[in-house]
Amino acid sequence: MPAIHREELDRRVEQIHHQVVAWRRYIHANPDLSFEEQPTAAYIVGELQKMDTEGRWLHISQPDSNCVVADLKGGAGDGPIIALRADIDALPVEELTDVPFASKKKGVMHACGHDTHAAMLLGATKLLLRDAEKIKGTVRLLFQPAEEVPPGGAKMMIEKGCMEGVSMVFGEHIFPIPGLTTGKVGYMRGAMTSSCDSFHIEVIGRGGHASMPEGAIDPIPIASLAAATGTVLVRKGAILRSSDNLHAEIVGRGGHASMPECSIDAVSIACLAVTALQQVVSRRMPPSKCPVLTITTITSSSDSYNVIPDRVTLKGTLRCTDAEVRESAKKAVEEVLHGICGSFGATCRFEWLPGYGVTENADSAYDVGMRVLAQVLPSKDHIVVLPECMAASEDFSEYSKVAPANYVGIGCYSPEKGCTAPNHNAKFDVDETAMKVGVKVHFGIVHELLMQ
Repeated sequence: MPAIHREELDRRVEQIHHQVVAWRRYIHANPDLSFEEQPTAAYIVGELQKMDTEGRWLHISQPDSNCVVADLKGGAGDGPIIALRADIDALPVEELTDVPFASKKKGVMHACGHDTHAAMLLGATKLLLRDAEKIKGTVRLLFQPAEEVPPGGAKMMIEKGCMEGVSMVFGEHIFPIPGLTTGKVGYMRGAMTSSCDSFHIEVIGRGGHASMPEGAIDPIPIASLAAATGTVLVRKGAILRSSDNLHAEIVGRGGHASMPECSIDAVSIACLAVTALQQVVSRRMPPSKCPVLTITTITSSSDSYNVIPDRVTLKGTLRCTDAEVRESAKKAVEEVLHGICGSFGATCRFEWLPGYGVTENADSAYDVGMRVLAQVLPSKDHIVVLPECMAASEDFSEYSKVAPANYVGIGCYSPEKGCTAPNHNAKFDVDETAMKVGVKVHFGIVHELLMQ
């Protein structure tokens, strides 16, 4: 198979970059929350139809009104079906950037880069249509809803048959992590994203992403891991963790603040419980498989200054690298909460809300990805091989259960352009030149597997 001519690909990507930026900015300005993406999906359908006005190459469908599936069946004959996925939902965040294309919807923002994911896949589609005659097989374009809200849109799309016949599936995610500069790709063989379990506990500190508690004191330093513009994050095996949500209600006995001895103080018990839960990670789990346990919310049944509430609710997430640790960590969390509450005469009502599983990069798909990166990136210095599984989670893990999958991170960190805020931050923005890398990677995957 002929190798990709990188200079020619660079030229072609540069020619369409203005359009990719325009797509991204429109979607960014018009964000839709999870399972409410009908307007975004309709916009994507319209843009795909403009690319193939005669409907010769693209077979567009909507298994649900908030998603889009488009099959690009090549002109070189039958062959495998390769899926490329982009999530398209936004977050319930009030945007605090000053960009001219800021969100037009109050309290809704593309604070995780899904606007860029959709734009990069549209850009790759535009390039692939120019070479449609050379494609032997089918490229399935998955514009997926609801990555941000478990059980997630991936599961729904799989249930509706969107992965039928797919031999491999590939995904990308934008990360503004210092070191992972624009143009670099982050990669990992095997599990790349962790599973995630959430719990409900309310403690007020400084906000940040639940998978990166170290960034809650200052969200910016954590970004310095290695995700500057021009880099790509990779990892074989587990690349993202599992995630589960925890909801715990500590029930005590309310009373007057002047007479705490007459109450069972759910607030002080909750404080002890949150501190004790950190022992689950540091003392009950093996260091090599240490989960990330983060309490993200603490609320009480009263907001009065002089009332001791009878109930406090804790919420949070548990993120793990494998199934064994996931189950043992859940058990340990429950034991700690029940033990602390029982010691002070309180009770604990406990519920796990299942999140996402571990995202695994299959060896075969990872190797394809590495061959592509070697061809589309300027040098191996732009590839960041992750030494361990990232703490983030996402429902791309569902695809990795049904077909060999590969998931990479696209660096977009750029202090020069003011793009330093982390994902899920109200000031999140991306260095838009990073989208060139994402377009090249999508195109390169198809070239490697389906083009003659």
